[in-house]
Amino acid sequence: MAEAMEVDSPAPATAPKTSNPSLSEKISKFFNQLSNGCGQICNHPFCGGNPALKRFELGPNHFAVLASQLALKGSHYLVELTNPTSSANIATKPRPIPFIDLPTLRRGIAECRAQNSYTSLIRHLGSVFSTPEALTNSFWKNPMLISLDGSDVGLDIDEMTEAFELIQSLPDEVRAAVTSAMERLTGEVRLLAPKITSPFGIRPYIILLDSPITHDISNHASVLGPSLVAFSRLDSNNQRLVRSYYVESFSKDKFIQVLAMIQDFIALRTLDAAETFNPHTDTFVSSAVVFLSLLHDFNKRRRHVKFDAFYSDSINDNLRKEDDFINWKKPARGFSYVNYPFVLSAETKSFLLQIESEVQQYRERQEAFNLMMVTGIPVVPYLVLKVFRQNLIHSSLEQLSHQPESNLKKKLKIQFVGEEGVDEGGLQKEWFQLLVKQIFSPAYGMFTEDSESRTHWFNGHSTDFDEFELIGKLIGIAIYNSNILDLHFPQVVYKKLLGMKPTLDDMFSTHPTLAKGLKQLLEHSGEVEETFGLNYAITYDYFGAVETHELIPGGATVSVTSHNREDYVNRYVQYLLEDSVEKQFSAFHRGFRMVCSDSEIMTMFSPEELEQVVCGDPKLDFDELRKNTQYDGGFDENSPTIKDFWIVVSEFSEEQKRKLLMFSTGSDRAPIGGLKKLAFTITRGTTGDTDRLPTSHTCFNVLILYEYATRDKLKNCLLKALEHSEGFGNL
Repeated sequence: MAEAMEVDSPAPATAPKTSNPSLSEKISKFFNQLSNGCGQICNHPFCGGNPALKRFELGPNHFAVLASQLALKGSHYLVELTNPTSSANIATKPRPIPFIDLPTLRRGIAECRAQNSYTSLIRHLGSVFSTPEALTNSFWKNPMLISLDGSDVGLDIDEMTEAFELIQSLPDEVRAAVTSAMERLTGEVRLLAPKITSPFGIRPYIILLDSPITHDISNHASVLGPSLVAFSRLDSNNQRLVRSYYVESFSKDKFIQVLAMIQDFIALRTLDAAETFNPHTDTFVSSAVVFLSLLHDFNKRRRHVKFDAFYSDSINDNLRKEDDFINWKKPARGFSYVNYPFVLSAETKSFLLQIESEVQQYRERQEAFNLMMVTGIPVVPYLVLKVFRQNLIHSSLEQLSHQPESNLKKKLKIQFVGEEGVDEGGLQKEWFQLLVKQIFSPAYGMFTEDSESRTHWFNGHSTDFDEFELIGKLIGIAIYNSNILDLHFPQVVYKKLLGMKPTLDDMFSTHPTLAKGLKQLLEHSGEVEETFGLNYAITYDYFGAVETHELIPGGATVSVTSHNREDYVNRYVQYLLEDSVEKQFSAFHRGFRMVCSDSEIMTMFSPEELEQVVCGDPKLDFDELRKNTQYDGGFDENSPTIKDFWIVVSEFSEEQKRKLLMFSTGSDRAPIGGLKKLAFTITRGTTGDTDRLPTSHTCFNVLILYEYATRDKLKNCLLKALEHSEGFGNL
């Protein structure tokens, strides 16, 4: 917000003169307007006819300075008698316009208490809170402190907050009167919203949105909902002004409080409507989401809450996704939540991604069918890859290199050459698992593993660019086939895939020890050069040899000081996370974009969500898994072995549960949407007691369990299988 105007020295008691006649004339008009008013009673912040400004006790010296500033900003702040309603949504009327400010409220409360009657205050507050023009004239800042750059609505938020606290302390009859007035007000401001052309015109909307009466959940249908609808009808510029002037004044506590209020409101709307709730037709909910967008924009900079705090279960659970996708593509058809992706969970976005792909595939099939009618070439609805187990990476590269990009989104079918079997999902999952295992093997040398963070990073010396492109394609194909991959990339990889620039914070997941050192360098309060002894040349180990890289030409002779340390850290991050792996990541990114480049939905994912779609959800709810598990081979949920199994699993640590999931499915994460989405089966091995350890078919998410004589024996055998599962009993 621009700096407020200040009086640096005594100003003349008359309008100041300038060498510019036109400017002098404007200054004179403004000085007269500030001194004598417009001849009417108005609610203009720069007019002597506004009684709400009398308390600031401004005099000629102030008017002279203010007139000069106003003249430089243009004539739109002038109140013309021939045009009583100015372009600033300012009202001029022959009768007094009611208003409220803190001194007036305090006097009114004191008088009512002295008279032991609140009738006069009820009447006054009712008149203020029932009309937009009266609220526009309430809680003004001192005009000398109002910035004239168009970003200042002149509202004293601290005074408004204190006034609301006083009103909340008053008897129920007073609060009820204010509530009733605000209910009437919401209809007027809803109609007025599209006509607002001045920053001062949004004052009633901020006052409504900030009122504790609005926040009272018992008023959700009569005040909060209509207030949100009114706000949503403001044009985008005025909505942004509400964000910059009002939302960005929030403390962290207030931000969390308002976010929770809006989320509770949406949930309550769902409960009120029960089975008839439709987020597409409920204007209260869609308007609430428009307001949430202001909070979300603010949170992107402040990071008060995690990204998923904006998810709305009510919307995600009830959204008619196909309809919403059509609305998004055809805006005239209706409101679409796709335009507000922050409220949509990763699961919902993943579903929308599939819809988008199906629409694209349908169009391509139509084109291919038309071509077939001319050429006779048949249409293949699948991406069919015929690969060799003994040469999996090379044969997969070869097969994919001959596929047009339009084929890469098709449903995948894998055929292992020389083997029988139709791919019903198990073969493609096995193909993904085997490829990931081979490509990320240390022996292959494409990726390095940080021993502290246990994440993989690109080997900047590797020249296997085709393989890097392959793993990028692999991720894209896995997304469109709803297959999660056992990848251990740091989140910055997904950030870079979405076109975001890495920062020092990202290094904590790739090179944690180094990141800590760089942060200490930035925060050090003493002498940097003597304490750290650094220069712009960095060294690293490459297969036992020490390599050196200069961050700037001649960097070995440039010391790091308190003046250039931020530049040094930025260049270090740039080199480590971008420049040093540019060729490798570019190939990887190219492969990913070959599958996903034309997806608009993909751009709506956050890095965290993209990681979830690729690798699965790290949150494990084994109660969901138990409820969703199928049984085969003679087992059912009441079998003694099955009951023992779930009791044993309930006692497992988080690490043991992850090992069980990895042993049974090939991944230690849940599918997107949680373990309730996992098609998991427990089947019986041979009947009768045995010493055999459990085995699994990870390609089909099948755990093979035996009828152990006791629960302790089942537990011991299961734990042994989990500890020695690598290369044992898993298909």
